[in-house]
Amino acid sequence: MIAHVGNVITDNWFRSSFYKQFDLVINALDNLEARNHVNWVCLSLNVPLIDGGSTGLIGTVVSIVKEKTPCYECEPKPKPKQFPVCTIRSTPDKMIHCVVWAKLLFKSIFGADEETNYIKDLGDVLKQQLNSRDSD
Repeated sequence: MIAHVGNVITDNWFRSSFYKQFDLVINALDNLEARNHVNWVCLSLNVPLIDGGSTGLIGTVVSIVKEKTPCYECEPKPKPKQFPVCTIRSTPDKMIHCVVWAKLLFKSIFGADEETNYIKDLGDVLKQQLNSRDSD
């Protein structure tokens, strides 16, 4: 068995000839765009597909066989409300990934907004000082 790592949408060696060599394709891709792409390729080549994935602690496995089961895109999938940490840390490909990662880092460095957050307490003191100086 050989594992192939790359972008299934843009890498040149993931062409239809690549998929035709298999009796069955099994994937565990990390985004809907890539899953939809492999779904379309497998359907067009009449190659059965087993798609596995997870969202948080919930795992899914779907078998897709042309004209026997619904395709991957035929069953609407809910859009995730948050980004997986593995995506935003390891392979951020959208601006929003960088923003979410920065927010996570900020929270881990400066702590949650609660009573034990000393940096927040310092910020409150500074605000009070600025407000009292402005009112003078």
